[in-house]
Amino acid sequence: MPLRGLEYFSTLYNNYIDKAKEGHSVLYKSSLIHIPTPHYYVFYNGLKKQPAETILHLSEAYSGNGDIEITAHVINVNKGENPQLAARCRPLSDFSEFVYRVRN
Repeated sequence: MPLRGLEYFSTLYNNYIDKAKEGHSVLYKSSLIHIPTPHYYVFYNGLKKQPAETILHLSEAYSGNGDIEITAHVINVNKGENPQLAARCRPLSDFSEFVYRVRN
């Protein structure tokens, strides 16, 4: 998931930078380019047993030491696996119920 997130963020930031161009590349300016702060959440609704919340790091996939880190917050949205979230978010609760009924 974190590797997929790196790909997503690269595409999003590339599009963001393309829109910010003023006739020339903003990447090579000497001033700081402010970009939106990323937060990466993944909703898990697979069949394997998973905890309510898990944190995955891109660095777990490295074959050695690296300097870039992507953190994915994986939230289990299967019915009954995350009751606190279901109580706070009706659309996710309804989605979980829908998936549960389709599977059964």
